[in-house]
Amino acid sequence: MSAQFAEKNRLLREKERQIEENRHKIEESVKHISDAEMKARKLEAELSQSEAQRVAVSDSESELRNRLTEHESMLVNLKQQVEKVGVILTRCGLSKGFWDFVPHLSYSLASVFFYLNMCFD
Repeated sequence: MSAQFAEKNRLLREKERQIEENRHKIEESVKHISDAEMKARKLEAELSQSEAQRVAVSDSESELRNRLTEHESMLVNLKQQVEKVGVILTRCGLSKGFWDFVPHLSYSLASVFFYLNMCFD
């Protein structure tokens, strides 16, 4: 009977050792999973930040394109106005020197009117 108890005791200690090994393996697995989850959260945060930066750059790029289009439109409009003033001056016989002066203008309407005022003074 003592041999049976000794064998059962040995089997019990072996089971306890296996349980302890399995518990240790489970703890290691949980630690690896926790580390992986933390890395995944960090990568998600970086991805979110990168996406926000991409959207901000895209918005800024769109805004710059819109402003460029507006400025190009204004320049075309001002150029047309300068050309109209040139036609009017030609009809009035006042164009002498105007086209020599135009390249020095900033093509703003104020500059054109300044030149017209100089012509009529």
